[in-house]
Amino acid sequence: MTLSAAARGQCAPPKICSNHYAIELFQGPLLAPIHVTGLAGAYIASAEDIEGAAVNSAAPAVRDPYSTSWFDYDLGIGISFPGAFTNTDFDNHGDNANLPANHASAGDFTDLTLGGQFQFGAFGVSVTGDLQQFQISAAGGPSLTMQIGRWKALGACIKSF
Repeated sequence: MTLSAAARGQCAPPKICSNHYAIELFQGPLLAPIHVTGLAGAYIASAEDIEGAAVNSAAPAVRDPYSTSWFDYDLGIGISFPGAFTNTDFDNHGDNANLPANHASAGDFTDLTLGGQFQFGAFGVSVTGDLQQFQISAAGGPSLTMQIGRWKALGACIKSF
């Protein structure tokens, strides 16, 4: 004998009655560590190690299954040169190397990712940095080299119940 009940879920979203909304789409390369790329970016819920600190603030305290000592650490470094594909349709926008001379473009793109994570018992800290450099050429004007850096420091503690 079994009993059943009606399945219930979330309420239906409100009807769209006007065109006063925006949809954000991103079409381009995924610049991320291999753990994130391997899951096609769907990494937030399982984020661990130094790569996870970029997307999940609890990642510094999450222990790997093989981490059995009171102290553990993780170091990471990654570099990529997507600028090597400047004359191709690298980001799949439909353009190619046959751009007109007056077209603005970005090239010589380099991405460097650094990080360190230290775990002390249930407490963990991490520091990550993303450094990017690329060159922007305006239509008929001089080129400009841009350097962008972002640093993030996190601390987390796992409390067992």
